[in-house]
Amino acid sequence: GKVQVRLGTGSHGHSIETTIAQVVATHLGCDIEDVAVIQGDTATSPMGPGTGGSRTAVVAGGAAQTASIELKDKLVRIAAQILEANPDDLEVANSMVSVKGTPQAAVHFAQLAMTAHMAPDLLPPGMGPGLEVATRYRPPEQFTWSNATHGCIVELDVDVAVGELEFQLQDELVDHARYDRRREVRKGHHRIEAVAE
Repeated sequence: GKVQVRLGTGSHGHSIETTIAQVVATHLGCDIEDVAVIQGDTATSPMGPGTGGSRTAVVAGGAAQTASIELKDKLVRIAAQILEANPDDLEVANSMVSVKGTPQAAVHFAQLAMTAHMAPDLLPPGMGPGLEVATRYRPPEQFTWSNATHGCIVELDVDVAVGELEFQLQDELVDHARYDRRREVRKGHHRIEAVAE
């Protein structure tokens, strides 16, 4: 009943392991604790471009979402065969596929995996054994953009009579991966000259 997600990416500290696990758990219908994200293992992970420009959440997340939806469909079709039910009458939650309105008529992901791997004769017609899904994601636009913002607070003290400007710039930097906040305050003093006309 566990899910392995193998990515052709390499995290550089932006919590992609958590993000991908959340995407898979949400779209597959399992507990996030049941999702193991593996990346950068040249023996088992798929070929990929790695990570760059904060696009991993979009590209790897898109692939994980697509794979989860495809795998969920396969799990539902296997469960429909076992439960002798119409796939449209089934729902997925908590790593279980059950008949809507009849939760006692349910099959756990572990049993579905066992069926898919060890009892191919019980699979729906035309379905091959196993539960592996491999996908790639191509964003609709050529580029992807991360969601970020930058705020700047500046305090100005202008002495027009003397022609001087003092400022205090406060920058707040936020690392969203670790929720680490750092504040930086810079002070400066500039002499300005006014031209009278």
